[in-house]
Amino acid sequence: MTDLTRSQAPSELRVYTVLVGIALVAGLGIAAVHELTRPRVAEQRLILLSRAVFDVLPAAVDYHALRERPDGSFEVLLESTDTGLFLGVDAAGDPVGIAITATGMGYQDRIALIYGLNPERRHLLGLRVLESRETPGLGARIVDDPRFLAAFEALELKFDDRGRVRTLQIAANARPGAGEIDGITGATVSVRAVARIVSSSLKRWLPAFDGAYPALREDTDG
Repeated sequence: MTDLTRSQAPSELRVYTVLVGIALVAGLGIAAVHELTRPRVAEQRLILLSRAVFDVLPAAVDYHALRERPDGSFEVLLESTDTGLFLGVDAAGDPVGIAITATGMGYQDRIALIYGLNPERRHLLGLRVLESRETPGLGARIVDDPRFLAAFEALELKFDDRGRVRTLQIAANARPGAGEIDGITGATVSVRAVARIVSSSLKRWLPAFDGAYPALREDTDG
């Protein structure tokens, strides 16, 4: 080994050691910032979620988080927490619907949304998109297109001959009472993704609330 090679080896080792040290410090810094900001991020999420609950349950003046028990019944929680299920109540404390969060893949990335459900009348009460990275100007319109969002208000659900809820249908001009939602020109994939996410969630939760919803009235009265 030449003198030049011997001198290069320690130099390379020092550079490597410095780079590892920088990476370690940066990693620890990122982790520390994440831990410090996590409570604030969680608080902001609950605030946004709270607004969305009232948007999709317009008759509600208050709400309670719900937790499903192993036996299929539901527990009404007193603390404000994100369980993904929320019971809206009116001024008398009577249930006015369930707000349900759901997620699924859109055109580009995950779509997170919340929708309101009246299990007794079997129709939707509203929908809001909580998180979306769909194409700006096209798919992103699922967040704020008024005609699209209005289609979910008082949307009557349709069932097959075995009593299973049908997948939401998309129409150019949705007809009231037809179980259809309005499409958005240029955002077909994103609209279909929303319909698929909501339909899949309904197949999971509507049967669960069919028998449990009346009992929730007793829980809120108590």
